Amino acid sequence: MRRDLLPSVIITGGATGIGAATVRKFASEGYSVAVLDINSESGAALAAESHRGAVQFFLTDVRDRSSIETSRLCNSSAPHLPCSKT
Repeated sequence: MRRDLLPSVIITGGATGIGAATVRKFASEGYSVAVLDINSESGAALAAESHRGAVQFFLTDVRDRSSIETSRLCNSSAPHLPCSKT
């Protein structure tokens, strides 16, 4: 199924720990998952795991409104196409 047709969830702080476990759970249940985190290395590694393209990582500092807006625009401008996220 195309990623833009899957049920979607956004997980902040999802690159490691409980957040990463939550990402894996949603991805395994068929969700398209957007992971927002400041840990680019762990976030990119999580997105690279075998989730059939359902996990997208966005380097985002949720304390910074402009960082959130950049991630939102990146995803909404072409949700079915890859964009520069890290």
